[in-house]
Amino acid sequence: MFLFQPAEENLSGARALLDTGVLERTRVAEIHALHCGPFPVGRFAVTPGFGMPGQDKAEVTASGPDAPDVARRLAAEIGALATVALPQTPADLERIVADAQIPNGPLAEFVAVRARAQEAKVSVSYRCWPPERYLEVRQDVRRLVTSHPGARLSFPAEPFPAMVCPERDARALAHHLRRTRGRDTVTELHAAFPPFSGEDFALYLDRVPGTFTFLGVRAPGAPITTSYPHYPDFIADRLGDEAPASALASFAMQPLYEDLEMTGELGVHAEEIEGALMMRWFPEIVNYDVMAQLKPTGLDAEDLAEWRKGGEHTRRVTPQGYFGAPRPRDPFLWRFHQRMAGAMANIVFDALGAVPHRDHG
Repeated sequence: MFLFQPAEENLSGARALLDTGVLERTRVAEIHALHCGPFPVGRFAVTPGFGMPGQDKAEVTASGPDAPDVARRLAAEIGALATVALPQTPADLERIVADAQIPNGPLAEFVAVRARAQEAKVSVSYRCWPPERYLEVRQDVRRLVTSHPGARLSFPAEPFPAMVCPERDARALAHHLRRTRGRDTVTELHAAFPPFSGEDFALYLDRVPGTFTFLGVRAPGAPITTSYPHYPDFIADRLGDEAPASALASFAMQPLYEDLEMTGELGVHAEEIEGALMMRWFPEIVNYDVMAQLKPTGLDAEDLAEWRKGGEHTRRVTPQGYFGAPRPRDPFLWRFHQRMAGAMANIVFDALGAVPHRDHG
């Protein structure tokens, strides 16, 4: 059985799906995730004892006539708790991928922090590893806030749980892959990866046994951004004619655009494909008069790098809230995602022939 859910990275989709009772109705015994990753094409990266970090959030409010200045200072002080910085260049991404493969390496323990000041308020979100470190970071944040008289601190909720792949199950999977695919087809990660993203797959692993594994989609000689999801030049590479029935073996992006007309604009958020999806599935909430007046942003890759910094950077680059051409030239662009879903489902279905049945008796 396949589970399809939205909103995995903002940590809300799994909870919504679980609340429907799908695991109980279908009597799921195991659950496994395969995620594209920046590793050599066709290579599996297993995560025994690791996975992805959870997330904690805090809200700070400064008071007094100098509250905006206090908020900016607090944002800088809290941000300085980070032990790993957001990647700004492809070289940064290369280093993170390499560090994740080093036992007891630079990412064995880390804190990744985003602290943004807006007027008298500071919004804080952070991820850390190991998961037990959240208590320590909370204490550090509280210490910094109390050093500014009148500043108030709140943690709206308990930290979202980290996704920890069970070590025993991940090693069993690695053994199977090496035996069936070859010893050189498996890489072992020794850190939560990537340190800046989360996955609500953790909620499934709290219910049933399972694993989370990366599948490399980086072609030889290709820039790392082509295999890093959410970058504009990301494309899952074919695994080649010599990899029969391998996952993503027949996956390529270009056929999905066949007979569809694009504007040619770099689109990242609320762009033409998403606009076409809204027109197709939720026409009653689309304001067509406003859509007709929205002009393409005309932004490029450098603008995207600035936009990805978030906060004021994002608002400055896209003051109207969208990145790309929100009005589709072709109203049938929604078919791109329909074709992608069908192609991915077919590939996973074909790949299941190589996965042995596990006896739970």
